[in-house]
Amino acid sequence: MSTPIYFGKRTRFSVVLVTFLLVSIVAIAAYTISLVQAQRRAYEDSLDEAQSHAIALLADQIDLTLNRAMRPPFLGFKNPRLDASASKEVTEFIQTIPEFKRVLFLDKNMRVVSSFPPIKDAGERIFNYWFTKRAALEKFDRNTFAVHTFLEYIDGKFELLALQRASEFDPDSGWLLINFNLQELIKRRINPILADFAQRQNGTITLNDPQADWDDNAVNWPVSRILPGWMLVFKPDPNETVKGMHYATLTALGIGAAVVLVMLVGAYLLWNEIRRERELADLRNRFVANVSHELKTPLTLIRMYTETLYLQRISDAERRQSYLGTILREAERLSYMIDSVLDFSRINQGGKIYHLDDTDLRETLKQVTETYGERVKAAGLRLETAMEAVPPIAHDRRGITQVVVNLFDNAIKYAASGGIIIVTLHRISGDEVELAIQDNGPGIAEADREWVKRAFERSDAAAKTTGAGLGLALVEQIAAAHNARFILDDGPDGRGLKASVVFKVKREDS
Repeated sequence: MSTPIYFGKRTRFSVVLVTFLLVSIVAIAAYTISLVQAQRRAYEDSLDEAQSHAIALLADQIDLTLNRAMRPPFLGFKNPRLDASASKEVTEFIQTIPEFKRVLFLDKNMRVVSSFPPIKDAGERIFNYWFTKRAALEKFDRNTFAVHTFLEYIDGKFELLALQRASEFDPDSGWLLINFNLQELIKRRINPILADFAQRQNGTITLNDPQADWDDNAVNWPVSRILPGWMLVFKPDPNETVKGMHYATLTALGIGAAVVLVMLVGAYLLWNEIRRERELADLRNRFVANVSHELKTPLTLIRMYTETLYLQRISDAERRQSYLGTILREAERLSYMIDSVLDFSRINQGGKIYHLDDTDLRETLKQVTETYGERVKAAGLRLETAMEAVPPIAHDRRGITQVVVNLFDNAIKYAASGGIIIVTLHRISGDEVELAIQDNGPGIAEADREWVKRAFERSDAAAKTTGAGLGLALVEQIAAAHNARFILDDGPDGRGLKASVVFKVKREDS
């Protein structure tokens, strides 16, 4: 019944995970839509703010340009005599200022004393008279020398008038009233500025007089104090606006996609980690079951033979000796299994349990084969050795013993009875020495050779035998602790398995 329960838990987890992902994606999609809208609004607001700021600066620039354009005529007529006639020099000076139309010389009571150009007819005389009356009605500080401007709408067009004292030192010197050609001012001074602004801001801009209609679809900004009621009207290029909106939309969608991608990657990593934890739990459960079985077998034999001897059921001395030998071998086997598990645990936790000394590796192997050779023979196998003299190899005797015993056990389990185990030691290159243990058993498929080195993993052939699944994993770790390589290959003549540990020889000894 455990399998359906486990399957049911796994299914429920998958359903919960998928449901969570779907809900999260829907929530992120809704958030992304709101983010797109917010990005578009933010872009529109920032665009409006930037355009308004730019147009405000443009209005100040127009005001400064008009002030500079009106300055030369006032400088040319500075401190003149009120009855001064138009001399040749004055005429030539005025001809260099296309924006200039007329100047009236007024006394301190703002009555016309003279004008330039001279009055040609009664109509001009009426205009001059009307201009002076209009100037007298202006409200400004008459004690300053500053220029005061005002507009008049006459015969369907606007006239720009500027008034200033004739002398900054004599308050009774009278006034200068200059009529500027506003259309010429706009054409020569303002339009180039507007064209440059339109090019830089990617749009169209016009200077509208107070008679023009208000445009709700454009940015409207008052020009300056010189042209009261006039408006700068800016319309951005719709293609540029669409591009900006598109960029803002892509930015929001990119953020949403990135969040979804991160969430999916996180979900995959979470699922993968949970899957690995489950696999590891399964491996550990199998390991516990295998180790329990492995421990139970020698304990059962030890208990059975000990109980038989304790009850003195065996009177034959030779059989008692045989029983004692069995108890000793099983106790050694039990001790060896426990040591292997503890060593594997220590190595995994980063503990250093091996002390490498430059000693004779062949001598170490001879002692191991002599000690554990009986185990091989008792399994019905023949043990052969072919060990050459090799340079001293830095190794730990206990660690190498574990390597050989584990490989012996592996060969005993899978090599057929009556087979052979060959232990070889020889130098394979100038700086490498190979320790190899070969058998003529079923071997391990090439695709599984790296996989079976993992802890708790067992091949299909191994599944039919007892074992904890730690033997080859422990050999791999011991080899790594000796800075050596553990290699699994085909046995002699392509049969069986050849397990090799390749050690490095020190440069000075090679």
